[in-house]
Amino acid sequence: MKLALIALGLFVGLQQPLPEINQKIVDYTLSQEGKQIDRGECWDLAAVALDKAGAAWQSPYEFGTKYNYKKDTILPGDVIQFENVEFKGELYRVTMPHHTAIVVEVQGPLKLKIAHQNFAGKRTVQLTELNFNDVKKGQLQFFHPKAK
Repeated sequence: MKLALIALGLFVGLQQPLPEINQKIVDYTLSQEGKQIDRGECWDLAAVALDKAGAAWQSPYEFGTKYNYKKDTILPGDVIQFENVEFKGELYRVTMPHHTAIVVEVQGPLKLKIAHQNFAGKRTVQLTELNFNDVKKGQLQFFHPKAK
């Protein structure tokens, strides 16, 4: 798997810029940290970020081009849909029965920082680091955003 770390707008090792639509999604999302987007639902953050970036998507959960996150390159600005997912690491356990989030940073192979809201009792945008190697059950769908 290709390692995609974002540094100064470039992927280290790939030496190519982040697609413009992804960069717009990341920029908007990070600018909203600590704020409530729309009703504060997890889905609202993705919907508004995609709209602000000019992305083509369809309600309810078609956020772009679906891909296999274990085989393909994960990019900041991609959207994740969680269905009955449980993460369990040495020091943590996180469950996401039905949840939507945005990748804001790729920290290593399947180690991501995501932005989401309506998580852990908070309806504001928050950042969480997760190791996707710790997925014990459930279904994850990853989407690369597409321009209109």
